[in-house]
Amino acid sequence: MAKQAVSRKTPSTPPKAQKKMLSLARALPPAHDAIAMRAFELYLSRGAMDGSDVTDWMMAERELSATSSS
Repeated sequence: MAKQAVSRKTPSTPPKAQKKMLSLARALPPAHDAIAMRAFELYLSRGAMDGSDVTDWMMAERELSATSSS
């Protein structure tokens, strides 16, 4: 008995679905790691002085949320 060749094409996502996925991804809040990295950059830019960790975090979150929604 001969074996039949099986086509293993990867299904492509239709353009309409791709647009919907992209808009959903933009609606998500920035990732925790991205916020942490930006907050650390802000901390370093202030001379690595302690005491403003919450402020740095909130600023990083605001900055990243603004860039992800534009």
